[in-house]
Amino acid sequence: MKNRICELLGIRYPIIGAGMVWWSNARLCAAIADTGCLGLLAGGSHTPEQLAEAIDQVRAATDGVFGVNIPLLYSHAQQLIETAVEKGVRIFFTSAGSPKKFTDYLHEHGCVVVHVVPSTKLAVKCAAAGVDALVAEGCEGGGHLSPDEVASMVLWPAVADAVDIPVIAAGGIADARAMVAAFALGADAVQVGTRFIASAEADGSEEYIQRLLTIDETGTEVTGRAFGAVRGIANELTAAIREMERAGKSSEEILAFVGAGRARAATLDDDVDWGSMQCGQVAGLVHDRPPVLDLVRRFVEEYPRVCERVLSMDPR
Repeated sequence: MKNRICELLGIRYPIIGAGMVWWSNARLCAAIADTGCLGLLAGGSHTPEQLAEAIDQVRAATDGVFGVNIPLLYSHAQQLIETAVEKGVRIFFTSAGSPKKFTDYLHEHGCVVVHVVPSTKLAVKCAAAGVDALVAEGCEGGGHLSPDEVASMVLWPAVADAVDIPVIAAGGIADARAMVAAFALGADAVQVGTRFIASAEADGSEEYIQRLLTIDETGTEVTGRAFGAVRGIANELTAAIREMERAGKSSEEILAFVGAGRARAATLDDDVDWGSMQCGQVAGLVHDRPPVLDLVRRFVEEYPRVCERVLSMDPR
C-alpha cells in the first residue's frame, strides 16, 4: 500500500486518524500510530502546556508516527504550533484558515504541512502556498463544515484533478469500500474520524458512543448554516437551534444561546441531550466498537477483496 502519502509521512498504511476535538487525545492518537497509520493529536482540545504533555504521552506509548492538527482560527494557534515544533513534532495538519501564515515557518523547521480544504478553489490556493498535501473533506463529515457543502464523491476527484500534490480523502470513510472508492477517485490516502470514535481506545462519553452506534445514515443533521455549519448527531440541542433558525432568530441570538463548550460537554461530561455530538453521516454504517488494531486490520485485509470484486465486474 505504499504511495506518495506513505512516503511523505513515513507510515505503513495510507490511513490517517482525524484530529477530532476532545476525542483525538494521546491515547487514541498513540493507538492509531501504533498500527502503522498516522495518529493525530487534536490541538484545539489543548492549551500549549496540555499539548506538550500529550506529545510526551504519545511518545511514551508508541514508536509510531504521529502529528498534530491545528485549526488556525484559534487565537492560540501560533503558540500551539510553536510548542509542537519545540517538542519535535514534524507533521502538521492545519485547517480553518490560510496556510500561508505558518507554512514557511514549519518548512524552515523541517515539518510536513497538510491543509484541509472543502473546494478546488481553496485547494489551488493552498498548493500555491506550498503545502505538502491536502485533505479534501466532503460535507458528509462531522464537525465544522464549509458553507459550500460539496459531497465527497464530487470533491475528491475535483481536488485531485486540480492539484499535483497528494490528496487525502475525508468525509464518509468507515471501511475498505470507501477507501477503494477514494483511491479510484484520485486520493492517495484516507482520513478516518467517526469510525475511530467507536473504538475501544476512544476516551469519552459512553452514551455519546452508544448513540453513534445506534443511529442510521439520517441520524445526523447540520445546524448553523448562517453562521458556521456543524454536523452532529440530532438531539435536543440541534432541534432547538433548528427551531430558532425557523423562527428567524439572528445569528447573534443563536450563538448566544449555544455559548461555548458544547462539544466538550457531550464528549467528556455525558451531556448527550444538550451537548454537541459532532460526527459524520457515516455513523450510520458503524455498529460496533472494536480495538483500533482490529479496525485497521479490517481496512487492510478487506481492501484487496473489494478490489477483486470491482475488477471482476464486466461493464460491457
